[in-house]
Amino acid sequence: MFRDSEDYLQDTFLRLEELEQATEGFSFEYFFYENDSEDRTVEMVQEWLSRRSGKLTSETLDRPKFSQSAAVERQVIMTDYRNRLLSSCKPLSSSYSLLLDSDVIFAPTLINDYLSYMTDSVVMTTPNTKQNIKCKMFDSTKDSYYDSWALRDSNGNMGMVWAHNPFYSQRDRDSWEENSPVKVNSAFGGCPLIKTEVLNNILWATQGGCEHWHFCKMAREYGDVIVIPAIEARVEIEDRVFSNEQTTVEIQRQRFSLLNGF
Repeated sequence: MFRDSEDYLQDTFLRLEELEQATEGFSFEYFFYENDSEDRTVEMVQEWLSRRSGKLTSETLDRPKFSQSAAVERQVIMTDYRNRLLSSCKPLSSSYSLLLDSDVIFAPTLINDYLSYMTDSVVMTTPNTKQNIKCKMFDSTKDSYYDSWALRDSNGNMGMVWAHNPFYSQRDRDSWEENSPVKVNSAFGGCPLIKTEVLNNILWATQGGCEHWHFCKMAREYGDVIVIPAIEARVEIEDRVFSNEQTTVEIQRQRFSLLNGF
């Protein structure tokens, strides 16, 4: 999905072209959604798509812009955008669908890396997306996991914010440190791979929380959703001061001790 994305579209297109070149035996079809852009986003996407199979859905909705936040209005609007995009391309006939947030940086081998984990029991694979904020929990030398808002472990626990290892359960933490997949209730990470036969039957929804919680709940009716620590992606976010940092870290440490009997 795009909005006023002219400044980074070329980087996005380059990543997609590298993905095509690295993924042998597959054909690609692209579905993009844009609304309310005031720059050259639409023109640039149309030009790139002219040499490929795909579709751009473009709308003028006069909607407000949001930065990354958990504001209820943003969750509702993002849910609507995702479902508008999904409805514009259903039903899909591919084997797999890669769901991409436009600001996520990933390796050209992403799809091939995912496929080795896509067993009969797994319907959705998600990455270890890191951000340019060092871990504030246990290891300040490592970058933290990015998409903790979408993450819920198999017991329903939230993901830790600003943590290299975002899990509370010691079992999950051990798997993470061993680079072994972790089964979860919800995760996204900005570039998950999902079996298309599942995607055709689900959608995003929210009651004010993260739209991916419902999406993954529906996906889990067909199989497992996993996070794969060995498959890394990256997001560069704006450097800023978090006013609630000390309180959040202390609450997380207390919760970690409580859940693990310390």
